[in-house]
Amino acid sequence: MKIGILGSGDVGKTLAQGFIKHNHEALIGTRETAKLEEWQAKNPKVRLGTPADAARFGDTILLAVKGSATSAHTLLVPISSAASTLLIR
Repeated sequence: MKIGILGSGDVGKTLAQGFIKHNHEALIGTRETAKLEEWQAKNPKVRLGTPADAARFGDTILLAVKGSATSAHTLLVPISSAASTLLIR
């Protein structure tokens, strides 16, 4: 399964590692991919992209951000990108 993860904090990174461990594909959508370069070097199977990339990529989309950041992240994902996916909060 392809999992798109919105959020690049500890929760998002841990979820991505877990999905990869269980033979799923994962893409973390973040506003700042540069801040994850070192982490990605240690986790090369996890892809990085924008929140919209994560929405287009995933069969399932996970929202892994602080509650106060939820609106900001969901506004970065066009409705048409996520039309056939499941958003889990």
